[in-house]
Amino acid sequence: MSAIRDMLAAKPPGPIYHYTSNEGFLGITQTKTLWASKLHYLNDSTEFAYAIRLVRETLENRSKLERGPWNKFYGMALKQMGSIENVHVFVACFSEVGDLLSQWRGYCPNSVGYSVAFGEAQMQDSMQRQEFRLVRCVYDEDLQGAIVKELIDSAAESIDKTSAFSAAQQLVNRIPEVAPAFKHPQFSEEREWRLVSKGPVDITHPQVRFRPARWTLIPYYLFQLCRESDVLSVDHVYVGPNPHMERARDAALLSLWNAGVNFTQAGRSFDVRRSAVPYRGW
Repeated sequence: MSAIRDMLAAKPPGPIYHYTSNEGFLGITQTKTLWASKLHYLNDSTEFAYAIRLVRETLENRSKLERGPWNKFYGMALKQMGSIENVHVFVACFSEVGDLLSQWRGYCPNSVGYSVAFGEAQMQDSMQRQEFRLVRCVYDEDLQGAIVKELIDSAAESIDKTSAFSAAQQLVNRIPEVAPAFKHPQFSEEREWRLVSKGPVDITHPQVRFRPARWTLIPYYLFQLCRESDVLSVDHVYVGPNPHMERARDAALLSLWNAGVNFTQAGRSFDVRRSAVPYRGW
């Protein structure tokens, strides 16, 4: 049994929701694209460091406690860890839950915004063309430990066929494959899924852009939700907590109609729902 294979093969049980601001909602519906930010620039900038720390601590513990043929490999891997701390991996965040207070707070200024529901199947073609995958976040510490162990062991076992240096490179190169899925257990209520580039992306790629933020510029990948000639399809939409809920819902309906968005549920008209979260962020 492979913990990594199981993690990468997991499928969402239903639609997944992308929370966004009013501006983000218009960008999605009018351009049929989604902004996948560089991993280091997500709301919680410590996330990639969290995964690297788990790998580093495991290597250090093994190096101290073991006396065997893999010790040289552990040392070389630790020396090479710094080479991936700024790797260009791009991520867009989703949740299994479409109306969740923590998500409204985290991704929608003053909680005002939308969560847009997408079906995994409708994104498959776009993911394959742009070399992205959908990964379920791992919050369980035991499972995180099992994934790290498998990652290290599979690289170490290659030493019989290659050098310790090459084995260390293999380990370091695979860390970005799993690191975007690791989150601290305290965030488990988010039930997050991530759209992740399968490997590092060249920063000169034509779909890599930059946007201004408060303190810095943020690199992002302009992920195409469908081909330019195709109609964008969504499952449904939630309007976040809002002092003018009916007006906001009506405007969302009009904007979806204006943009020519298609709803995937056959025979159903535009499905825009009101948030039931009793929250006043304005």
